[in-house]
Amino acid sequence: MVGAGCSVNEALHWVLREQEDGRFIDSSIVSFDLAEEKFHEILFPYPPNPVDSHELFAGVGILNNCLTLAFQTMCGRLGCNFKMWVMKDYGVKESWSEVINIPSGIAKDEYVFFTCISENGEVLVQLNLLGSLELYNPKGKTFRTLLDYSGHWYGAATYIETLVSPLMGSTGAIM
Repeated sequence: MVGAGCSVNEALHWVLREQEDGRFIDSSIVSFDLAEEKFHEILFPYPPNPVDSHELFAGVGILNNCLTLAFQTMCGRLGCNFKMWVMKDYGVKESWSEVINIPSGIAKDEYVFFTCISENGEVLVQLNLLGSLELYNPKGKTFRTLLDYSGHWYGAATYIETLVSPLMGSTGAIM
């Protein structure tokens, strides 16, 4: 399992990746249903590894209470493509819908990490681990730098403040 997981539909989710000779040969999403205490597999919305490319990054997240899959592929000398899909009907493979597509040649850096989407449709992304925090405008296909952290390690995460304990209602929980 790789990357940070997320909690959607009362289940925890992670990307599972299989490697052979240093190359990823298969990817899927693994979920752990907290109520049933069982693992399940959720299929990607696309074939995991197109013949002429290889996957650099894949991660799960949440958008409007729906499971998302963000992934990036390296397509030879053409550069990287970054896409994000949303599963609109949880557990139904056919309900995956592509919501973001940053084509190769547009991103300023090699690695694009999705953070969130604003109400006006702009996409907040991190470029490289030692790069910058940027807003991507899908209509104009342009980036605007918000913070430049060149040469420093950093990370960005979205969260919702709450006073509700994840243990609320469970046996022995402190209330």
